[in-house]
Amino acid sequence: TIVAHGGLHRRATKGGRAVTAPTTPSAWEAQGFDDAYSWVTALRRLDRGLEALPALEAHLASNPDDAVTWLALGVCLYDARQPLEAIVAFDRTIALGLPALAVRAAFRWLALRAAGRFAEAFADFECRLEVESYAGAAYAEALHRLARRPRWDGSPLEGRTILLHGEQGFGDMMQMARFVPLVRQCGAGRITLEVPETLVRLFADCGADEVIAAPAAGGGADHEVVASLLSLPHLVGPEPPPPARLWTARRPISRGGFRCGVCWTTARPDEIGDPGPALRALPVTWLRPFFTLSDIEFVNMQVGPRAAELPAEWDGHRIERIDESVRDFADTGAVVRELDAVVTVDAAMAHVSASLGVPTLVLLRHCPDPRWGLSGSTSPWYPTVKLFRQPAPGDWPPAVLEARSELQRLRDHARHP
Repeated sequence: TIVAHGGLHRRATKGGRAVTAPTTPSAWEAQGFDDAYSWVTALRRLDRGLEALPALEAHLASNPDDAVTWLALGVCLYDARQPLEAIVAFDRTIALGLPALAVRAAFRWLALRAAGRFAEAFADFECRLEVESYAGAAYAEALHRLARRPRWDGSPLEGRTILLHGEQGFGDMMQMARFVPLVRQCGAGRITLEVPETLVRLFADCGADEVIAAPAAGGGADHEVVASLLSLPHLVGPEPPPPARLWTARRPISRGGFRCGVCWTTARPDEIGDPGPALRALPVTWLRPFFTLSDIEFVNMQVGPRAAELPAEWDGHRIERIDESVRDFADTGAVVRELDAVVTVDAAMAHVSASLGVPTLVLLRHCPDPRWGLSGSTSPWYPTVKLFRQPAPGDWPPAVLEARSELQRLRDHARHP
C-alpha cells in the first residue's frame, strides 16, 4: 500500500490489504514502474500527469478492485481540476483497503478544499495527526516533537495556556496566523506561538502573548494544551478572518517612481515526492514582458542561489537586489511595505505582500494549490491579490501577459489616481 502525506510518498508494510497485480500488462509496467501511482508520480514531476488518464480508466474497467490505481486516478482527476470526481476515486481507494487516514490527509482533503467543501477538508486534514509517517516528515517536525502533549480539541479554553506551533511551509504559517486572535476568543489564558526563527519578528503583532523560535524549550511542557496553526481552521471555523497583522522592520529608502517586486520561484523547489513546488516556479526569462514596461523600478525579491538568475540590469531597468540585506521575513516585509506592487509565483512572498495590503499579482500553475481555488481572479484570503492562471499545464506566457496588463494598469493609476 501507499502511505503519503504532503509531499512524502513511500512504501509501507502496515495498513491496508495487499493489492492484486493486474493480470494483463499495464502502461506503467511496460515502462518499468511497479504500480500506477509510481508512474503517475513520475509523470506529474514533468507536468504531464493528465496523460495517464486514458490508461488508468482503461485498466480500472477490467480491474475495478485495484486500489492503488484508483488512488492514481484520483490524483490525476485532481490535476485535471475535477475535484468531485477525484473525491469519488479517493473514496473508492479507501473502500478497497488503502489506509483511510493517509488517503484522507494526503489527498482527499485537497480535493475537498478545491471543491469548496472547507469544513470537510480541514476535518480530513486533521487525520495527519494520526499517521506516523507524516509526523516524521521534516516539514511537520513539531507534530512529532509535541506528539505526547495534550492537543486542543476546540472546546472552550477557560483560561488554559496554549502553545500554537507551525508546520509546513512559511506561506502556510503566514496564511493561518490570522486565526490566532480567534484562539483568544475561545478563552485562552496565555498564547505562545512557536515558529521557525525567520518568522519570529514578523509574527510579533499577530495576537500571541509571546512568539518564540522553534523548538520550544521544555517541549511545550509549561503549556496545558498545544495546537498546530494549520489545525486552527478546523478548531475555530474555516471562514477566513482578515490577514494577520505582520510586524516589519523599518527600512530607509529613497523613493522614486512606481516600484514593483518580482519573485519567480519558491524557497524549496525540490520537495521530495511533491511536484508542486518545482512546477510553481517560473523560468526567469519569462519575466521579460514585465521589463518592457517603462517608468517602473523593479526589485528582485528572490532569496537564495536563484536570486542571481535575474541580472542587475535588463531592458534598460536597473534592478535592486535584497537577498544580501535581509535576515528574516520581517526585513523582507520592510522592503515590501515600500513597494507599489509585487509580481510573484505561489510562494511565501505572495503571503507577505498580500498580508501587508500591497497589490499582489500571483502567477498560478494550471492546477494550483487549492487555497487559490480552481477559477477566478480573486481570493477570499487576501483582498489585494489578483490571480493569473495557466490555461494549460506548463503554459505560462498567457498568464504572464495578463499580469503584465494588470501591472501596467496599476502603474498608470498611480500616475493619474
